[in-house]
Amino acid sequence: IYQNVTLGGTNPSTGIGGKRHPTLRSGVVIGSGAQVLGPIEVGEGARVGANAVVTKDVMPSTTVVGIPAKPVPMDVVHYS
Repeated sequence: IYQNVTLGGTNPSTGIGGKRHPTLRSGVVIGSGAQVLGPIEVGEGARVGANAVVTKDVMPSTTVVGIPAKPVPMDVVHYS
């Protein structure tokens, strides 16, 4: 986790109890200034770009960037 990262809970004024903060699995990298909000899970080996705002679960070994955070497309090479 780099500097100025927010691992925040959701607003408790809704009256819904339960988990409010994110779960970060092994090997996760959170870039500077990123905000990971709510009871979401960031999968093993995932990367969150600087200043990204994560509001949904992040799959393992995925890189997400932007506001709101979305997966970065990867080039795939098919071998015959």
